[in-house]
Amino acid sequence: MTRSIKRWKSRFAERFRRVKVYYFFYLKRQRQASHHLSKPVIVSLTSYPERYNVLHLTLMSLLTQDVPADTLVLWVHKKDFDLLPDAVVRLQRKGLVIEVTDEDIKSYTKLIPSLRKYKDCFLVTADDDVCYSREWLKVLLEGYVESSNEVLCHRAHLIRLDENGHPLPYADWEFDTTLSVTDPRVFPTGVAGVLYPPDCFDPEVLNVSALVQLAPDADDIWFYSMFRRNRFLGRKVDGSFAVKTWSGTQKNALWRKNVTKKQNDRQLRNIIEVYGKSSFD
Repeated sequence: MTRSIKRWKSRFAERFRRVKVYYFFYLKRQRQASHHLSKPVIVSLTSYPERYNVLHLTLMSLLTQDVPADTLVLWVHKKDFDLLPDAVVRLQRKGLVIEVTDEDIKSYTKLIPSLRKYKDCFLVTADDDVCYSREWLKVLLEGYVESSNEVLCHRAHLIRLDENGHPLPYADWEFDTTLSVTDPRVFPTGVAGVLYPPDCFDPEVLNVSALVQLAPDADDIWFYSMFRRNRFLGRKVDGSFAVKTWSGTQKNALWRKNVTKKQNDRQLRNIIEVYGKSSFD
């Protein structure tokens, strides 16, 4: 009985989120404010056919932000482009930019192509299966201090180190930390959105052959190690961000393999073996 009630509540909450997205997108398009940053803001994400049935909902939530990005770009692999549903394609009329890539680098596609194309811009990553609240981007942008060496995020883990300064296994980190501090141990998680300032990464971030070999399924770890190599630090913005994913999108989610099968630990070790532990100091 309890399980049935929980299932009913979950379905109701899902339907309410969908109605809310449509309401603000089609019926209540409020005036949107401009951001204060000195350079363009690009929100970048990728997707694949298994998520296409809810992709338009995520995109609509990103297009109706209180403070919108200068550009919302969706990167898709060339083999998946013709499979995009009309509900997504039509959003180009509302400002969505759809870009095609021939690189098959999975989740890295949400950022690597944008790093090449949108140089000298603020890049904010988003996931294709999340319903983003209308103040999501505003909070990130308002938290940024110009010329600081901070990478901002809504959600982060705190890396725990052993007595020799090496990272403990991923499962021993402090998940979903509530600390809002600038610290080398603050590890941004991409699902809730990450703000990367211009030039925050070491140039090695674009070494596709290395990332595919060392951390093919751990883009969060790769991006963290690359901004740490450039002496940038992570910081979680104030407040909490409840990650609300669309139903049916988590069966084959990447985090399941990385966390439950401890793939994060293997890929983290790979990066340390090649680049040293200084990226995690």
